[in-house]
Amino acid sequence: MANIIEEGNVDGSFNCDFPSECAELFLHMLNFWCDPVIFECDMSVVRKRLCCMQQLMKKMGVDIITDEIIEIAMQITEKMYDLGIAQNE
Repeated sequence: MANIIEEGNVDGSFNCDFPSECAELFLHMLNFWCDPVIFECDMSVVRKRLCCMQQLMKKMGVDIITDEIIEIAMQITEKMYDLGIAQNE
């Protein structure tokens, strides 16, 4: 992921001062903080966390989380709740 951010810095699609740290932060937040299995929460909390990630990544110069990606993630999360993999608070 850091290599992709660095490549984006070179081609101008990103403007990130900390590519490695940004990549690590993104993966930690996505894999843990936004996982409703690890941090039990309801759909509104998941959406807020994803929107927070979207804003944070954009401010770090890596605008990679689109509204469409958030909607897809919400659909996946809803399926997890429907299947009982994640529990609503």
